[in-house]
Amino acid sequence: MTAQRPELLRLLVTGVHQLTVCARTHYSEPDALDRMRDINEAIHVLSGHLRDLFNENGPLTESRADGIVAALRLLGPS
Repeated sequence: MTAQRPELLRLLVTGVHQLTVCARTHYSEPDALDRMRDINEAIHVLSGHLRDLFNENGPLTESRADGIVAALRLLGPS
């Protein structure tokens, strides 16, 4: 919530990129469809927030921050 706008935008675009990398690791797994569906949803959420927050007047609300954190959790602790 205290991040400066450039840092926040960088986090979102990096998250989207890392989720695409993460999705590639699941191509040959038996549950690939379910995992990739989850990752696609997270990419959708993050890219929507990125679009909205690119506007300087777009607020970083607590619910928006919660959505960002939930999407990034798919990446794991690293």
